[in-house]
Amino acid sequence: MISVVDATGKGIVIDCSSPSLMRAQMEATRAGMGVSALPCFLGDADPSLVRVPGSPVTHIGDIWLLTHADTRRTKRVRLLCDRVRGAMQGYAGRLAGRLDSGASEFR
Repeated sequence: MISVVDATGKGIVIDCSSPSLMRAQMEATRAGMGVSALPCFLGDADPSLVRVPGSPVTHIGDIWLLTHADTRRTKRVRLLCDRVRGAMQGYAGRLAGRLDSGASEFR
């Protein structure tokens, strides 16, 4: 369960049990409803949000790029994969929670 709690830590203001409600969680935090655990790449990109000092950065999962066996060796699929891989490498620091990460060419 992902929740936004009030600034004193008392009570749940909004319950965002589903990752699909992450936007609602972020908007509630932006509106000053409390403190929230957000992915670094979302929270760090918003100048109105700051990290809670001393809060941990945890690795949740991996990003996979999958292709169909019949098309993975075609030129256009290889070019697309190379492009996506390069863009994701540009975001690697941000996805890992490092504050000094640079932005990718994709915006």
